[in-house]
Amino acid sequence: MSTAARLLCETVAEVRQAGETSPIVLAGSVVTSEGPIASAVRERLGPSTVLAGDGAGAAAWLAGRKAFGWDPATAARLHARIVSGG
Repeated sequence: MSTAARLLCETVAEVRQAGETSPIVLAGSVVTSEGPIASAVRERLGPSTVLAGDGAGAAAWLAGRKAFGWDPATAARLHARIVSGG
């Protein structure tokens, strides 16, 4: 494992409580693009990792959710469409 990947994983381990099961969201080109650092980080952190979507889309979704008071089903459907491109 590269030094960069090892340091990123050690940082996560320092701030994440033992037994935590919530997702670890990875953002930034180094860990979201294909490459040796991204592969090593995702492999070491395991299946709880997810890749961040579009930041601008996420901001728009958050603003819309607050402004329009979407119900959970609408919020989930629009999140998939706006943030994930689905």
